[in-house]
Amino acid sequence: MTFTDVIDPTPEQRKSREHREVINYQNALKDGLEQIKKGDPFSTRMLLRLHKILVINARGTSSAGGEFRRI
Repeated sequence: MTFTDVIDPTPEQRKSREHREVINYQNALKDGLEQIKKGDPFSTRMLLRLHKILVINARGTSSAGGEFRRI
């Protein structure tokens, strides 16, 4: 996945796992920055929220996004 692929993906690339992961990272970063700008502290709640965004339609999504793993 190249920078150009992210900026101007073809229909086939839009469906790729790698492209979805890059989009998830972009969305998580945007969300985290917005929350911090609003004055929210970096907390466990924020970390779990960002994790939930990261795993949307990504590899290993059989696990619950936004939750701590139970061992």
